[in-house]
Amino acid sequence: MGLPRCGAAQHDGPGETAARLVWEHERLNLALNFVYGDHKFVCAQFGGAETPSLRCPNSSPLPGVEQLSRYQCARLELLRPDTGIGNESVILG
Repeated sequence: MGLPRCGAAQHDGPGETAARLVWEHERLNLALNFVYGDHKFVCAQFGGAETPSLRCPNSSPLPGVEQLSRYQCARLELLRPDTGIGNESVILG
């Protein structure tokens, strides 16, 4: 007796699976952008637009909001299927 397969995968044809995955990928990107936007807003309210992160002040000389933007770009770049491995220069600046 084999392991049960995921419900959606049991009934999807190749085109349906691809379309569903594209939609899920877009949803993940939207969610990450939303979370980063909120995080940068809160960070800026506590001086993060001009000063380094309150949680990790010695980790980067960049203002917290700018560092968050770099993390956001780097992490979203990792989710792009056509790029392979992410671009480290985005993180290291």
